[in-house]
Amino acid sequence: MARQPDPEASRAVLVGVSSYDTPTMTPLPTVANNTEQMAALLTDPRMWGLSEKHCTVLNNPRHPGKVLDALITAVEEATDAVVFYFAGHGWVQPDSDDLFLALPKSGRHRWWHALPYQDIRRILSEVTRPATKIVLLDCCYSGAAINKMAGESEIGDQVAIHGTYVMTATSGTIRATFRPEADLTDFTGAFIEAARSGIPDGPSLVGLPLLHNQVRDKLARLNRPIPQQRMTGQGGEVALLHNAYYFNDRDVHAADLIRREIGLTPREREVVVAPPTQVCAALREPHDEAAADRIRQAIGLTRAEQGVAAVVEQLTGARMVEYARAVLLAAIQRPPDSVVILLSALQKTDQLRWADHLVSTYARNREPFWVGALAQRLHVEGDAEAHRSLEGLIEEALLSRAGDAGDLHAMTVTLLGRDLGKRVEETLWRIQAGLPGSRVEGLADALRAAGHETVAYRLYGSIADLVADRPVTATVRLIAGMHRTGRDQDAHDLLVRLAGRHQEPQQRAQLLDVLWGAQVPAGPAEDLTHFDEDTLLATVLALYPLGRYRRGRQLMVAALADRDPQATVRFALALQRAGYPVESQGLVEQLRGDPTHRIVAVVAGFVAAGKPEYAERLVREAFTAELLTELPAELRRYAEPALGEKAVPERVELAAALPPEAGMWLLATLPDDVDAALLHDPRVALGVLGLGGARRERLMALPPGIRWPLTVIEDALSGRFGHPGARLADVLALAEASSERMLVESVIRRPVADIVALIPAGRRILDAVAGGADPRTQLEILRHLDEDDPAAAGYLKRLRATLAEPRCCALVTTLHQAGLHRHAATLLGRRVDAAWRPEAQIVAGVLSDLPPQPPSARHLIRAGLPPRATALHVARPAIAIRAAFAVFTDTELIHVSRDGTRVRVPYRRLATVTVRAVSRTTARLTADGENHDLRVRADEFARLVVRIHENLHTFRRTVDDLV
Repeated sequence: MARQPDPEASRAVLVGVSSYDTPTMTPLPTVANNTEQMAALLTDPRMWGLSEKHCTVLNNPRHPGKVLDALITAVEEATDAVVFYFAGHGWVQPDSDDLFLALPKSGRHRWWHALPYQDIRRILSEVTRPATKIVLLDCCYSGAAINKMAGESEIGDQVAIHGTYVMTATSGTIRATFRPEADLTDFTGAFIEAARSGIPDGPSLVGLPLLHNQVRDKLARLNRPIPQQRMTGQGGEVALLHNAYYFNDRDVHAADLIRREIGLTPREREVVVAPPTQVCAALREPHDEAAADRIRQAIGLTRAEQGVAAVVEQLTGARMVEYARAVLLAAIQRPPDSVVILLSALQKTDQLRWADHLVSTYARNREPFWVGALAQRLHVEGDAEAHRSLEGLIEEALLSRAGDAGDLHAMTVTLLGRDLGKRVEETLWRIQAGLPGSRVEGLADALRAAGHETVAYRLYGSIADLVADRPVTATVRLIAGMHRTGRDQDAHDLLVRLAGRHQEPQQRAQLLDVLWGAQVPAGPAEDLTHFDEDTLLATVLALYPLGRYRRGRQLMVAALADRDPQATVRFALALQRAGYPVESQGLVEQLRGDPTHRIVAVVAGFVAAGKPEYAERLVREAFTAELLTELPAELRRYAEPALGEKAVPERVELAAALPPEAGMWLLATLPDDVDAALLHDPRVALGVLGLGGARRERLMALPPGIRWPLTVIEDALSGRFGHPGARLADVLALAEASSERMLVESVIRRPVADIVALIPAGRRILDAVAGGADPRTQLEILRHLDEDDPAAAGYLKRLRATLAEPRCCALVTTLHQAGLHRHAATLLGRRVDAAWRPEAQIVAGVLSDLPPQPPSARHLIRAGLPPRATALHVARPAIAIRAAFAVFTDTELIHVSRDGTRVRVPYRRLATVTVRAVSRTTARLTADGENHDLRVRADEFARLVVRIHENLHTFRRTVDDLV
């Protein structure tokens, strides 16, 4: 229950500063009236009755100590309550967020002459008596006394003093206001006016929270800064003043006709209390309209609630609807509890339309305070009909004031102050779509200043495009508030728009600096991937003077991640030229986690740009076995400084893990006096064997038992180095060209079973055997390989790619004759059947090197062939019509002389005779001591015949050898 402090056991200190020595501080002439009127209010016997000797007034005190002495004296003397009031300038110190109260000699840069609010707080917090402390601050940024800058309207912990009530003129980030033509500042004027006017039908003692609501509603209607309050312990239960309504002249309360004589005649009084039918009949009688109006008002104001409902029902039935409306219009002046009872009566008598009308009329015509009071009463009622009326009341109260910004702000703030947040928020959300963006913005600002952040930030989210045009700092504060109230998506959308408006380097750098400083998630603003290189570099360089080195580097690395690696090179060099060598090196160091191929590309870029030291630094930072593997041979020397920092055992271990060629390079960097025991690993030993020249000679003696070059085959086949084929493949990969030839010769001289064991090792072994072994060895290898063995298919494909056509056809023929049909088909690339003629394939292979020259029908006829016969090629002069020519079919060579004589030489026969070129145009065939010349005046005819003979002869000889 509210209680009023004993004025005899209480004290007050009122401080006002109206003039300042510092030119930057504007004079406040109305402040002198503030302290005078505040003192008169507190000492008025009807209000509180504080003794004038217990009310200390300090106007323009020159030193903080004078104020603190007065406050300490008041605290020491008071046993019930102490009131501290200050009016003047105030500011928040940027480095500490502390509130300073300006005295005459003080200023922002002369803060030591000001009064720190922390000193006031300390005095009030260090005593347990008096039990109640009341602080009233009428100055700019006074909300900092209860905010501690925890948010523009969020209450913090700075005044967590037991038993304290604090009311401030503004939030922690807004200036207080005054009008030069007014007698008092806005906050103090509203406070004194609310106290002097009283609260109709309110309690006899006005609690400070209730008085705050009155002051807040008045200032909200005037679109002035919204006052803040904070209470702890029993501070909120103090009723400092009497309700002036009950002792003021009642004529000033024209709104409340219940407590005022309305001038009814005796006859009119009888009508007011008559049964509803008589009321209806009396109102039908001719009389003056003023009398009818008095009766309707008196019925609406004075009859019992059920009686009003009954009269309205009777008037409606008599089609006197306008009279019913007039009665209900008067009824809205009833106290909220009475209106709730009347609504229930209307609903229970099925007059739902009139119940809705009463709610709508009340919402449109009553002051925000009374609308809020009725809304709270309906909310407490709890039944479905009450909640339905509550929703209608809120919606009509807000919709009817949507056209006036001040009225809408005042009504919204009042309703939110009645613990109706969710209902009010949803109603506002429905109506905001029909309001201009500027109106929604103003409403959101007012709600935020009043401490209703949740609904305010939801409204800001609906006008993100408009809010994004505010100054960066202000918009970032809103984004922070959205995150704080759980509106992360709205915060993200607003930040996207804000980033879109700050594309220039300096603008984006400023935006990022503010976001980071406010510790707000800056995701969309940090995305610089769409910037071109010049803009990206300029943005990063703009961040450096702000001290954002690490952040700038992170943004740059992220933006460069998906670009050409050479862009990183250009940026590192540009940073060095711009005078940021440390940042340039830092960018290089940040690359250590990039994919290896990008690192290699950047290393190559630094080398090409003439910056080997950058290449070496990057290799050192990103040094891994994978990097050494992918570094091209020409770039490996830039890894040598990093290798030099590693111990020899570590380098040997690394060499064993690398592919053979890279491992051999690393082994070449070992010192000559390396411990021999380190080189016993087979991969390391083979790598040493692969080294060339003197370097190998110096190291070769160190691994005991290793011999070079030929006996390494025996060592490999013995299993000493693991799987024979795999080890031999390593040897081939590492060996010099001359050594490789010796190794291949040694391999193909091995028994066929050993060669077959080596074939799975890979392409190098396949190439060596397929290209180096003789046909008989190759045939034996294929006899040992199962036709289903994948190694057989790989070996046959390598043979096909390696062997010349005659040898390949000879091997196919032999395999087919031996019954290895699948081997033969795989080697040939087609099925081997009766239609396949190896000689034709060999001749076609030779002719494939010549320009296509198919014979004409005339040539075919002269050669004794059908006009549509198939021929592979015709050799003939370019111009002569009756000249000699030769036709190559798939089985024979047909020579036709000028006189028409034909000589037919089957290819099988051609392989057994001797053929030589007598001239470019004449080929001589010799068989059984007889010569026969084939002459055609075509370029290289004789050479062509000789080549065909040689290939056919090779084929036949190879077949004979294999068989």
